[in-house]
Amino acid sequence: MARIRWDPFAELAPFREDLGRLFDRYSNLIGMRGWQPAIDLYEQNNDFILKAEIPGVDPDDVDITVMPDSVIIRGILEREQETKREGFIRSERHRGEFARQIAMPAEIKPNQAKASFKNGVVTVVLPKAAPEQRGVRLKIDQMQ
Repeated sequence: MARIRWDPFAELAPFREDLGRLFDRYSNLIGMRGWQPAIDLYEQNNDFILKAEIPGVDPDDVDITVMPDSVIIRGILEREQETKREGFIRSERHRGEFARQIAMPAEIKPNQAKASFKNGVVTVVLPKAAPEQRGVRLKIDQMQ
C-alpha cells in the first residue's frame, strides 16, 4: 500500500484562490486597486495560452515577466492630453500604471514563452514543464 503524505496547506489552496478572486473582483469598488486587464487562460496541447485585453496600450509600454509558476503583466495606459476639464459630464476611461499576476495551474518553461500583440490583446504561449518526478523506485542489490 502506497503512503500519501498529507499536506494541510494543500487543502487550503482552493480557499486561497477563492479569496484572491474575491479581492480581485471587489477591490476596485473600494478604491484599493487601479485597472487590471481582463484575461483568459486555457490549455492547448502542451501549452497554456494566456490572453489579456489591454486596449489602447502601446505594446512597447507592456512588460511581461514569466516565472515557473506565474506570469506578471505590467504596463502603462496613457491617455491623450486633455487641455481642459470644462464640459466633461463623465470621465471613466482608465489611465496610469497597471499590473496583474496570474498563477499558473502547473509549472511552465519561462525561457520558451512567446508573446504577440494584435488588436489590443496580448497573447502569451507558455509551454508546460514536464511533471516533476516525486519518487524513484530503487532496486535492492544483494551483497555477498
